[in-house]
Amino acid sequence: MKRKILFRGWSEDLQKWVEGGIYTHQNDVVIIHKHGNNLMQHTPVNPDSVGQFTGMLDIDGNKVFEGMKLHRYLGVYWTVSFKDSKWVAIPETDSGLYLDASQFKECKITGNTFQPN
Repeated sequence: MKRKILFRGWSEDLQKWVEGGIYTHQNDVVIIHKHGNNLMQHTPVNPDSVGQFTGMLDIDGNKVFEGMKLHRYLGVYWTVSFKDSKWVAIPETDSGLYLDASQFKECKITGNTFQPN
């Protein structure tokens, strides 16, 4: 497999997003594990905040993850989702029109569906 499978989740303890592999442990708590300084770190994250990397970057070169909010133009905002076996961005109005993942590079990340307190 050539693509990197990567997840991101919000760590309440660290008050930041962490990226890495994913597994569950004790009471279905989602854990992200991340390589840093040649060590494996296991960081609990909020399960509702977890999103998978789409393999695409936004206009600024930032990684686009599932659940992110994107802005393209004309005041339209989109939410990244996996639909019909592919990554798409769905407009707030869900008019039935979607952005294909290849169009994410024309968008700017403006937020995400999970906003930590």
